[in-house]
Amino acid sequence: MKKIICYGDSNTYGYDPRNGGGDRYDKNHRWPEVMASALADMGQKVEAVNSGFPGRTLSTVLFPDYYGNGTDLFSTSMKGQAPFDWLFVMLGSNDCLRPDSVEQITARMAELIHKAKRAPWWCESPQILLLAPPQIGKMTDQRSDDYLGGYCAALGETTLAGFFQKSKALRAAYRTLAEKEQVPFFDAGEIVQGCSVDYIHLTEDSQRQLGKAVARYVKPFI
Repeated sequence: MKKIICYGDSNTYGYDPRNGGGDRYDKNHRWPEVMASALADMGQKVEAVNSGFPGRTLSTVLFPDYYGNGTDLFSTSMKGQAPFDWLFVMLGSNDCLRPDSVEQITARMAELIHKAKRAPWWCESPQILLLAPPQIGKMTDQRSDDYLGGYCAALGETTLAGFFQKSKALRAAYRTLAEKEQVPFFDAGEIVQGCSVDYIHLTEDSQRQLGKAVARYVKPFI
């Protein structure tokens, strides 16, 4: 049975933004677990480990003091899960909420992929699926603070449209990165988008939709 690590942020964790947030969807409404169930229904049993964590960014897992140096939390986490067959990584939404440019975010994702390829965590050879995160934001002049409290204005984005454009550009940049690194690519933003509660997190239905779509995509090659 193949072991898949699904490494991501709150949308992998299954964060429920309703009622002020803080809750988590049940395993039937979290995309990694839904994916595993869908694959089993298709005759391909896998062990899918949900390694999502709310608020996770590429910067903080590679450099815990954000732009400096320190313990590599990504490698520490992967060592604890090893050995495994596949790494499915979906990060970048929280990075879009920071002042980081799309180019900076993509460069950090490239660094994470390079680190994973060189590591001794694999059952056999490195197998990585890069997922572009769900589309966040909305093409509207609505103030982002109306949905995300005081978090966004402090980071320089004042409308939901700013986050939408940055998220869309990141999805395209990840596609190019996957081609360069010769790893499979799945664009979650083509399937789901952030819900109307905060325009970042997925609904229960979106979690199930994403999990089933990923299962259909990976079934031929895992």
